[in-house]
Amino acid sequence: MPNNEALEAEAIKMMLSQNKLNEEGLALRLYLITVIETFKAMNKKIKTNYNTHMIMNLEKLADDYDQALSAHGLISDEQFTAMKKAQLDVVNKTLYPAQTKKKK
Repeated sequence: MPNNEALEAEAIKMMLSQNKLNEEGLALRLYLITVIETFKAMNKKIKTNYNTHMIMNLEKLADDYDQALSAHGLISDEQFTAMKKAQLDVVNKTLYPAQTKKKK
């Protein structure tokens, strides 16, 4: 019996920490998208092989990360798509504040 109680306690700890992991995961994804878009902006001004390869590698990492988040099943595809769009909007407003002001 004590073994079952230990397993139950561990399961409860995991469930409680899941929300924290999701928040950290989404924050990490936002940071990753910010880095990708920053490299893309730099590459528009100074096109280099380094920037091009860095963008490819970061996009692959983001794709792998997205697949892992999606496979986890805690967010619906519709919510996930909306989150990705919202994160990209945040990044664009940060990187290109003048352009976002003109659209208003």
